[in-house]
Amino acid sequence: MPTVSAVNLTAQLLLLLLWATQPTMATNWLSLVRMPRSRPVSGAAPCGRLRGLSVGQVGVCRARGEVMESVRKAAEMVIEECKGVSS
Repeated sequence: MPTVSAVNLTAQLLLLLLWATQPTMATNWLSLVRMPRSRPVSGAAPCGRLRGLSVGQVGVCRARGEVMESVRKAAEMVIEECKGVSS
């Protein structure tokens, strides 16, 4: 189970990435949830094949690949939170 500080850091990272993209594309990061956990999210080839991300977001993925697994986890948390609020 992740620690509170790790969850906070992940949430802050997702917010930073959402802020850094155009508002209309902010939800595109949520498409990372569709990727199998067994496949790495970072690297030129995986980033280029991600469906649903804008060109700029693919660039962020390539430039900051070391944080993309955290972005995927944050996207999962966002979806779970939304499911909890809507039910």
